Amino acid sequence: MEEIPINADTTNKALDMIDESTKETRKELDKTGAKGVNKLAQLLWASPIGRKADIYIAERPYKMEKELKKCKQNMTIFL
Repeated sequence: MEEIPINADTTNKALDMIDESTKETRKELDKTGAKGVNKLAQLLWASPIGRKADIYIAERPYKMEKELKKCKQNMTIFL
């Protein structure tokens, strides 16, 4: 087997190659992870819990307005 001369140039090239492959691997892992999280969120939202959350979010402004009116009525009674 032939020995490869190790000098600063070959070491720097090797480190650059490792750095580039690490960046590409991180990008792919991030993409895959994001797809998995997105899919999990979609499945959760499609579940009964997600449906209840949709209803809760949709009804919240109405309930807040209703409670605010109650508070205003109670305040007028005390004044």
